[in-house]
Amino acid sequence: RTTFKINTLDKPITVGSSIFSIGSCFSENITKRLEASKLNTLSNPFGILYNPTSLAQSLRRHMHSKWMQPQEIFEFEGLYRAFDFHSNLAKPGKQDAILTCNNSIRNGKIFLDNCTHLFITFGTSRVYQFIETKTIVGNNHKLPANLFSKVQLQVEDIVLDWKELIAELRNKYPTLKIIFTLSPVRHLKDGAVENALSKATLLQSIHELIKIYPDLYYFPAYEIMMDDLRDYRFYEKDMIHPNEIAIDYIWEIFKTNCISERQNLLIAQMDSINSAMQHRPFYPDSQQHQSFKQLTFKKLEVMQEEFPEVDFTNEKQHFI
Repeated sequence: RTTFKINTLDKPITVGSSIFSIGSCFSENITKRLEASKLNTLSNPFGILYNPTSLAQSLRRHMHSKWMQPQEIFEFEGLYRAFDFHSNLAKPGKQDAILTCNNSIRNGKIFLDNCTHLFITFGTSRVYQFIETKTIVGNNHKLPANLFSKVQLQVEDIVLDWKELIAELRNKYPTLKIIFTLSPVRHLKDGAVENALSKATLLQSIHELIKIYPDLYYFPAYEIMMDDLRDYRFYEKDMIHPNEIAIDYIWEIFKTNCISERQNLLIAQMDSINSAMQHRPFYPDSQQHQSFKQLTFKKLEVMQEEFPEVDFTNEKQHFI
């Protein structure tokens, strides 16, 4: 192991916090754990996005309610899609696709206007540029490769774009805490050297932004994976994505450095409740299982007194 000092978040996530998370699939892994601990979260309204240009574009759409226009929607393989959105938002009808995209923009806008923390995960700085319009796309939807050129973003371009965006965010949401992280998922389809250059570009960009805005926070998920968990035991079978053991390990470090003591107390109690909810008894009507349900329900009532601002309705319903 190679351990290193990690800075603590000056405005920790706590009971009642709302976290808007955008970026790669790693950000969704962290968000799932935040959500399981009864925190208010919204993750990737446009679907998973990897590059900083598309992430900036998505945030601007939310902030300024930049609705999808009909000319931004195109049909491919029987589904209507948009380059700013993931394929899982594609629809068989054009109007339905526009409505789905605009609902995502609206929901993101509402959440962003009221959230306390913005969690941003950069994944790659190698992007697809649509040749016809010279625009960088969030998702190429597996269109023919000859429609795109592959471009390596430069540090100065990323910094300029995000410097302006962070100024907009600060002006509109002065109390918002912005957290950056770099995805530990490697994009080896681009090549090992190209992936290293891509990650280095993103890392330098983030730290250049921190020089401009010193109160930005960087959580070193990438460094934990590369330097602390530097063993293929901590990867999925594809040898690219961190496995559950690695994500749990990074989550523990995130809890220690970014989450308040009170919220960590709630997380520990919710771990027990979530485990109880997953329990599948052989004999649901047995006295033993009924006693288990009653004890868990009483535990939830005690938790409700301890955390009155948290809604435990769904959990209580499970054990009635």
